[in-house]
Amino acid sequence: MTPVRREKERFAEQKESRSRDRRRLPSAVSMALGWTGAALGVYAVEWGAHGPFAGASRGVVALVKIAVIIVAGAIYARTARRVPSGLVLTSGIAWLVFSIAADVITGIGSASAYQLLGNPTAVSGILRGVTILAWLSAPALLARGGLPIERREDFRRHR
Repeated sequence: MTPVRREKERFAEQKESRSRDRRRLPSAVSMALGWTGAALGVYAVEWGAHGPFAGASRGVVALVKIAVIIVAGAIYARTARRVPSGLVLTSGIAWLVFSIAADVITGIGSASAYQLLGNPTAVSGILRGVTILAWLSAPALLARGGLPIERREDFRRHR
């Protein structure tokens, strides 16, 4: 391959990369939208468990909620490419904090609390723990292709 052709291909790749970066949402917005989609999916599963699928077991409902969270995390991880790996890992903590806050807010004066995390009295402790773990790990579970975490001189090892 000639040097001119290689240079043209490199220029085309850079141009395509820049155009992809311009169409991306800011990472905080993407994280919030991912959590919102997951939360709405979990609320839809809970609504279905009280409505059309009222005969479904609470264990099955909890497993479907976990699947919804993981699918939403996979979609978020797909949109979070070319984002520093640390941010994708931190988004799992944010998703868990958002879920706890939403459960606390919706649980005030309501009999239907704990829809996002799972009711500690209705479902086995194992499924509730797995649900919490799913909120924490779903964004980073299928993440790949992130940018490396940059180390600065401040964090050098001193001997």
